[in-house]
Amino acid sequence: MIIITGTAQVHPDQRDAAISAAQDMREHTIGEPGCIDYRFWSATDDPNAILLFEQWQEQTALTTHLAAPHTAAFLAKIGPAVEGTLEVTRFEVSNHGPLFGR
Repeated sequence: MIIITGTAQVHPDQRDAAISAAQDMREHTIGEPGCIDYRFWSATDDPNAILLFEQWQEQTALTTHLAAPHTAAFLAKIGPAVEGTLEVTRFEVSNHGPLFGR
């Protein structure tokens, strides 16, 4: 499994545009083959921090997603809204399970 996390600081006057772009991106992405989860959030301590969490079954699915037209469209829309750089990290997970309980 591959997990992607991301953080972006958006200009306050561009927050609504960033949220709209994120919603469109999720709608296009969540049904893609190999996509387990794809979500954006706002940080509780900073409403202008947008957080990203993705889960993919394998690299091939992620590679296909990154080459999709809606990914390019999202990056074009989100770019002007981001203050500084978009920080994105890729994790390859070999084992996972519940933290509490069984």
